[in-house]
Amino acid sequence: MGKRIFTFGLLTVSLLLATGQSSAKNPLDRYFGATIKGKILVASPTISDKRFRQSVILMVDHDVDGAFGLIINKPLYSIKKNTLFDKLNLKHEPDENFITIFYGGPVDPKLGFVIHEAEYSIDATRRVTDEISVSPERDVILAMAKGEGPKRYVFALGYSGWLSGQLEFEMRRGDWQTAPANLEIVFDDSHHTKWQRARKMQYQTL
Repeated sequence: MGKRIFTFGLLTVSLLLATGQSSAKNPLDRYFGATIKGKILVASPTISDKRFRQSVILMVDHDVDGAFGLIINKPLYSIKKNTLFDKLNLKHEPDENFITIFYGGPVDPKLGFVIHEAEYSIDATRRVTDEISVSPERDVILAMAKGEGPKRYVFALGYSGWLSGQLEFEMRRGDWQTAPANLEIVFDDSHHTKWQRARKMQYQTL
C-alpha cells in the first residue's frame, strides 16, 4: 500500500472533501471497472502487514487517480469530551461522554477525519453514500463543543491511500474484497468483530 499524494492540512482538508464529484460517465470504466467509493474494503486473511491486517476500510474516494479510505475497526484510545475541549481551550457545556479515536491508516497520522451520518453536514462535508459522510475533524469538534455535531460518528487519525492502479492490483491479487457500507458495521461499538462481520458480507473482487 503506497502513499497517495494529497497536499492538505487540518485547515485545508476541505479541499479534498469538497472536490472529486463524479461525472455521468465514470472514467474508471475504461481502466478498472466500477468505482468502490462508498463501499467497505475488507482485508483478506492473507494480509500480514500489521498496518492493514484484518482492516475494514470505508472507501471515501476511488477514481482513476487513486483511492482514499479510512480504517474503522482499529481504536487507538478514548478521551472524555470535556478533556478534549479543555485541551483545545474551547468553551463548552459539561460532557462526560467519551470519544474513541481510530487508526485511519498509515498516511499523515496527525490528520483527522470524522465519519458520520449524512444528516449532519457543513460546508466541508464530503458525501460518501446516501447515509454516510466525512468531515474534517476540527470542524466537528468545534460543533460538538457548542452542543451540536453528528449523533453517530467515527473519529480517525491518518488515512489509507493508494496511487493510480495500485488498489486494483492488490484486489486482483486477492488482498482485498468489498462489502456494502452497512451503518452498523461503520458506527457500532463492537470494533473487534467488524472484520469478521464484514467478511460475511463481502461480495466483490476486481
